[in-house]
Amino acid sequence: MRTKTCLGVAILFCGVAFADDWADRGKLMGAWKIEPGSQGAAEWSFAVAKADSLKVTQTEGGNKVAEFVCNTEGTPCEVKISGKKVNVSLWYNGPKLVVLEQHGSDSVERRFRAPSDDQMEVEVVRVGTGGKETLKFKREAAK
Repeated sequence: MRTKTCLGVAILFCGVAFADDWADRGKLMGAWKIEPGSQGAAEWSFAVAKADSLKVTQTEGGNKVAEFVCNTEGTPCEVKISGKKVNVSLWYNGPKLVVLEQHGSDSVERRFRAPSDDQMEVEVVRVGTGGKETLKFKREAAK
């Protein structure tokens, strides 16, 4: 009897945790513009393309740098970023969307997280060099 009760409670908590992750992941969908005072003029946009794929658009200074559709299972997609071929992998780590860009021996990992409906944080890690920064974005109003 105790085993069934413990198992039931564990399943309940797992279900609540996954539900929270799905809700937090959904907050990432839409267009995002870097907060005033932050470094750069980056904009990101995320939209569900299929059940397991996202359409990602990256803009800098009003110029489209990248636009691609890739699955969220971590399988590399060959895309063009700033006109150069890059392998990109997307996956979720809890509520965070992880985007790994690999160009030759250089890699950049971005971890996108929306702690609220109108704010997004992006942790940028330059793999190999150990460089790390966190950028803050605000949701763009619908046009």
